[in-house]
Amino acid sequence: MSKDIIDQIFDFNEQVIGTGQVELNPLTDLQHNWTQGFVKEELDELDQAFKKQDIVAMVDAVGDLIYGAMGTFKKMGLSRDQVRLCFTAIHEANMTKKRGNKGRGSDEDAVKPADFVPPEVVISNILFG
Repeated sequence: MSKDIIDQIFDFNEQVIGTGQVELNPLTDLQHNWTQGFVKEELDELDQAFKKQDIVAMVDAVGDLIYGAMGTFKKMGLSRDQVRLCFTAIHEANMTKKRGNKGRGSDEDAVKPADFVPPEVVISNILFG
């Protein structure tokens, strides 16, 4: 049976990067700066791939963005189960949105309804009980 994306990324961070058990905490300045640089680098790669209309390179760049973003959860000390639960909370909140235009140049976006409930309370309960 294949592992899900969260297990795959946590395995990488534990086995390749050497990130062991981490207490729940905000990112350090160094981790924050690295994450910002990593995201910018992958967005540049996505832009270069787009300009070449290279779908393989686009998929690689988007995959690397996801990989790095999910790895950030590990750096902040979230467990695999906490990531799953938090992501589900975010997903469930997003599923209450409606297709619309937020002014980013496309109507392939999602807008919050008037009664939108953000996921932060659920996330806080997951992380802190």
